Amino acid sequence: SSDLRLNPPETSVLRFDSSKAREQLDWACRLPLDEALRWSAQFYQAMTQGADVRALMQSQIEDYLSQCASF
Repeated sequence: SSDLRLNPPETSVLRFDSSKAREQLDWACRLPLDEALRWSAQFYQAMTQGADVRALMQSQIEDYLSQCASF
């Protein structure tokens, strides 16, 4: 049914947890959540408007890499 597609049974138990990556790999998030959400919204808006999403993604990747270089 369409309800199962939108809300699969495992939804209630799936959680994003980066603690192992932090502990074992000394990983740290370099893109603040608000910026990641803004970039995602820009992508979906561009996609629905038929814009060049490849160019947008390339620009976002370049922005991300330049931010990482400053760490």
